[in-house]
Amino acid sequence: MRHILNPANIRRFSTNQDGNFAMMLALAMPMMVAATGIGIDYARMASAKNTMNTIVDAAVLAVTRDITTGVIDADDAEAAVRGFIDGNLAAQGIDKTNFVIDDVPVDLVAKTVGVKAHSTFPLALMSIAGIKQTTIEVESAAEYSDVKVELAMALDITGSMGYDINGVPNNQKLNDLKSASLNALSILMPETAPKNPRVRVGLVPYAGQVNAGAYAKKATKGASTKCVSERIGPDKYSDAAPGVSPVGPDLAYGNPPFKCREAAVQPLTTNRKALETTIKSFTASGCTAGHIATAWSYYMLSPQWSTVWPAASAPEAMKTKGVKKIAVLMTDGVFNTHYNSGVPYNCDDSSGSATKANSEQYALKLCESMRANGITVYTIAFAAPTQAAAMMKACATPDTSGETFFFDAKNGAQLTAAFEEIARNIQKLRLTK
Repeated sequence: MRHILNPANIRRFSTNQDGNFAMMLALAMPMMVAATGIGIDYARMASAKNTMNTIVDAAVLAVTRDITTGVIDADDAEAAVRGFIDGNLAAQGIDKTNFVIDDVPVDLVAKTVGVKAHSTFPLALMSIAGIKQTTIEVESAAEYSDVKVELAMALDITGSMGYDINGVPNNQKLNDLKSASLNALSILMPETAPKNPRVRVGLVPYAGQVNAGAYAKKATKGASTKCVSERIGPDKYSDAAPGVSPVGPDLAYGNPPFKCREAAVQPLTTNRKALETTIKSFTASGCTAGHIATAWSYYMLSPQWSTVWPAASAPEAMKTKGVKKIAVLMTDGVFNTHYNSGVPYNCDDSSGSATKANSEQYALKLCESMRANGITVYTIAFAAPTQAAAMMKACATPDTSGETFFFDAKNGAQLTAAFEEIARNIQKLRLTK
């Protein structure tokens, strides 16, 4: 007892603060709970705002795409945005009564469609502090285009497309091309017929020749009813009307390296399904007369050839305001087949090697003429030799700081990405807010 009441012990006990922890914890607990509540509620609010942003971004992109492809007019944009958002909310099980669309601004000059919306968000743990709800506001806008598009795609279906990148005969490269081009169509064109079509697409499948199908007779002045070769006269690097200087007939029909491909040209059309059917029918064989495909892409976009094409496929005049003319040229190999004034050369025949460069030079001059006439030229080299890639780059519209026109795709994924970037650039759809 005497030890416990020792004055020294009494002084130590009076200054000991170990027992204050419980008191400090009790005082700090409300602040810790509030901080935790704020963190939890903030995370919930951030998730809710992210969902709202996703919904409004998707709405304006979908509607601007529909305006661009002609499915709807700009005057229909507000109703379309509201309908899209309501449908998306229903699909996600979100109560649309708590998702208020404040405004759908449509700027016909800047060509933008926007959305301003808000939602009242109930708070959980923060309500302990008397803050029961807050307002989440979101805003989005995207540009649309009302420019008409005429697009001709020259697609390589030569024998080398029947292999994979390592040279195995399994049609991998051809299947990659089908997938990539079909994906581009899905971006550029609505699945069903548009209300006011703005995008027309044509196809030029090619190998040693181009199968002009029903249009061969007019193009060759009756010299061919199916496949065609290049022009050899003074108009060979131009888009002059075929009645003045016809293109060459099927000079080597039946010769295996130049056997006429079954996939025929498809002139400009708004019929996406018809284009898809043609692409799905592609088979690979033959040599690479890429200059002929380049020429027919030019003819498809030239008003001087309106007498050859059906009325619905007739091109607009060159450099018409509000009309964008585009050629997409794709190859996996060197342009190595040229008819040299009527004498066909086998792409595997070394005796014709001196004339093979003619195909490249012919194509480059056509590309130069197209660009001078206001046609935008995109080119894609697909797992192609250095020589082919260099030629395709020279053919393309020069790259700018904001847009790429030549693509050197090394595999199927990069081919798909190239076609997709081209399609997006043609549409010019982008979020502005």
